[in-house]
Amino acid sequence: MIRAVFLSILFTLLLAICARPQTPAPLPPASAWNALSSPAMDPSKSAHTENVEIVRDRIHITLTDGTIQFVQPANAIVFGAVFRGKGRVQVDPPNPIEAQQLRLFTKQEKLDMPFTDGTFSFTDGLFDEVAKQVKWQPSVDYPADGKTHFKVDLTRTGVPETWKDVIPLYAHVGDKIVKMGNIRSTHPTETVDTTIQGKIDRISINDYEDLLAEVKQ
Repeated sequence: MIRAVFLSILFTLLLAICARPQTPAPLPPASAWNALSSPAMDPSKSAHTENVEIVRDRIHITLTDGTIQFVQPANAIVFGAVFRGKGRVQVDPPNPIEAQQLRLFTKQEKLDMPFTDGTFSFTDGLFDEVAKQVKWQPSVDYPADGKTHFKVDLTRTGVPETWKDVIPLYAHVGDKIVKMGNIRSTHPTETVDTTIQGKIDRISINDYEDLLAEVKQ
């Protein structure tokens, strides 16, 4: 039964991806199937989760503390994600028969259990729903020329759209922290996409509380 449901959802999603008009042109059916069956992770869509709520009917999932990363879209549709960390799933049985089975196997009236790893396959707005609750982590990769390429989305809230900030950017190399420069932020969301000389472990902002603001990263 589970396999049939999975195949039905997957087939429906495949039809949606193949049939939905996009620019550029949709992927051929074989390419769309390959993207679904062997998804590639999107390094720019990884985020720390802190009490992220996902509710579907009687199912309530809380990503208490961890990291979620989404897959690369197929025909501009994001359809999957993986989570690692601390989470909790709570489910109200839909009918007395399911409630009886739950008591039999778990000794619980309602399913309430922690988890540390999870995968999500979806055809609805889960990506946008989670994106509103998290801050994307910087994406760092290392080209063959010994440089470091990184991409990060910087989002500001609680200030007017015309508000301007100069935000310090720091590089972490081992146990050393080096200021790389500043980001001039003039919009609610800014994308920083650049390549620098040398190899760094990660980037961050506001390490020395240069900004009088609550910073999540």
